[in-house]
Amino acid sequence: MLFRSTLILATHQLHDVQSLCSHGAILKDGTILRAGSVDRLLQRGHEATIKIAAGSGAALEGALPALQGKVTPAILNWHSSTHTLHITLQDGAAETDIGPVVNQTLACLLEARVDVEEVQRGTSLEGAVLAALAGP
Repeated sequence: MLFRSTLILATHQLHDVQSLCSHGAILKDGTILRAGSVDRLLQRGHEATIKIAAGSGAALEGALPALQGKVTPAILNWHSSTHTLHITLQDGAAETDIGPVVNQTLACLLEARVDVEEVQRGTSLEGAVLAALAGP
């Protein structure tokens, strides 16, 4: 028999919440800022991060203008200090899943001979909490 239960867990160990819970809520001063499935809180369908090999930064910076024109409706943010390219779907975008945008971005990066080390969909729960606390 399957039991459904609710457990209130107040913690700063967000990696534990991310791995143990199916749903959660982000509260501030007793007000719910966001609530839903962990996947929804992480916005896995709308964001992705691509880690670029340290030696490929110049190649990526040269390819960025063309890349930004090809991967609409996404917003691309290059962080040279961490060698990461963060991709976010724009609000109201016809695409509801970041997957095709990531595939198109990777194809462009490979064409520009940019070495990709890692691709991660979504954000961390810590990032989601910080974004919720920062406001709309």
